[in-house]
Amino acid sequence: MNFGERFRGNYGENSAPKRGVKVAAPAKKKQEKVVNPLFEKRPKQFGIGGALPPKKDLHRFVKWPKVVRIQRKKRILKQRLKVPPALNQFTKTLDKNLGMW
Repeated sequence: MNFGERFRGNYGENSAPKRGVKVAAPAKKKQEKVVNPLFEKRPKQFGIGGALPPKKDLHRFVKWPKVVRIQRKKRILKQRLKVPPALNQFTKTLDKNLGMW
């Protein structure tokens, strides 16, 4: 037995028997569903010339009123212009002449 077999846990025939081995329960017989050949299941083909695809939510692609568009753009711009407090403290500094006193 080489290192690889020992590493993988493959100890061969000399290994101790496993305890608590569960016996497989007898398989239950399942009733086969009766298939009616008149109603055959055919998946839809959504390609060119096939079935129409299911309806999608086009809510995002609506042409929104101008007021709504401006409000949303304004909000996004304000969020981008926010400065963290640690940096914002340096915007309230004195000019050189007042700072000399």
